Amino acid sequence: MAIKRSSIKQAKQGHPDLSGWGLTHRESELIISGIPASELINRYGSPLLILNEPRLFYDIRNLQKAFSCAPQGSRIHYSYKTNCIPGIIQCIHSHGLGAEVISHYELRLAERLSVPGKDIIFNGVSKTRKGLERAIKLDVFSINADSLDELELLKAVSTELKVKVRVGLRLGLDNNSQFGLDYHGGEAPAACKYIMDNLESFNLSVIHLHTIANVRNPKGHLSFIKKALDFLLHIKKRYGVEVPYLDIGGGYGVPTSQLLSRTAYATYRLLGALPPRPKWNDYQSMTAYFQEVVQFISSFCMANRLAMPKLIIEPGRVVVSRAELLLSRVNSIKRKNTGLHYAMTDVGKHSIAYPCDYEYHDILVANKLSSLPRQNYHVVGRICMSADFIVKNKLLPKLEPKDIIAVMDAGAYFSSYSSNFGFPRPAIIKVCNGESTILRHKETIDHLTSIDTVFAK
Repeated sequence: MAIKRSSIKQAKQGHPDLSGWGLTHRESELIISGIPASELINRYGSPLLILNEPRLFYDIRNLQKAFSCAPQGSRIHYSYKTNCIPGIIQCIHSHGLGAEVISHYELRLAERLSVPGKDIIFNGVSKTRKGLERAIKLDVFSINADSLDELELLKAVSTELKVKVRVGLRLGLDNNSQFGLDYHGGEAPAACKYIMDNLESFNLSVIHLHTIANVRNPKGHLSFIKKALDFLLHIKKRYGVEVPYLDIGGGYGVPTSQLLSRTAYATYRLLGALPPRPKWNDYQSMTAYFQEVVQFISSFCMANRLAMPKLIIEPGRVVVSRAELLLSRVNSIKRKNTGLHYAMTDVGKHSIAYPCDYEYHDILVANKLSSLPRQNYHVVGRICMSADFIVKNKLLPKLEPKDIIAVMDAGAYFSSYSSNFGFPRPAIIKVCNGESTILRHKETIDHLTSIDTVFAK
């Protein structure tokens, strides 16, 4: 019954508006920045990740315009963990966004992409001595400490290098999370005192928080920002210091993809009832979002005679999610005597599309956009695991071998979570106004075995 209700809702919703991703169609074919999907998959192979560069730049410009209400000197730093493909990051940096990194690897990646230290924020847990040393030598904008132990290590490294370090404190505002300095248990005030007792090593520049994910409006965000503002006020009253930057993190959602609620996730996993497409108008615009946030912070600061801090945001999903999609060929159709239809593809959840496990992602048949959806399909991958599916009970046009499945919103965490479990990872290309360019070649057997000593010559 739940599956039947889901199918009825899917039929009523019909095909999504392709303009939500900056895409068009020509008759029944999906067109990506002037190029048919079939042409791209024939040229570069299947599966295939495609960056729609005009859409990426469109979303970046919209974000910059929305955030322009923040105080002068505020900053946008792209979250590398969301999509760490160098060619994509390079496109993002070309539009003036800084880097937010969470590891020594990501730090070195930013360095290799010629990102100046002043445009890098170093976040993350369990930072290594080697990573901290490199960050100090690069003179990064801020190293945001996640624990007291990290602060002690950072002091030791800064003393050895004879350098005063710009630091931030990540507030741990969620008691059920391992991230940040415990706000409620006194760890954050203790960390602040440690910094103030060691001013020869530290310059406290940033108070940082990151507690939200894929949110639709700032209501929940503001409750955490309020705690960070209370902490800024505490620092001023206790030490007479006004910290110049408040980093409010990322986690901003996009209307075209949605984190499944606990109820929706349980219903989907247990009963196979796919949730309906998210209502795009449920999401507050980025302009309204930041105007509300800035006004909230400004009112608090005025009421408490606190200098308005410059703001930092660390967006990921809102930058890249809608700009990338995943194409895959249907290899065969299996029809069970139970009535289930399986579309066997060359890509699955465990290889390149893990976010499909816990998020809603629209699925299109890229070569049959004019056909009405008539049949429920389990779209599955090629790894020998029953959990390797893209979507269950998705109402689609009648599928045949060689049809092209398009998984939308593949920009956030698809590449980051991808693996070569059983099969090489696919090529990644970008398209722009009728031209296509390879950003990352498909993995080869030689590449995958190059670090194995048994094959060394």
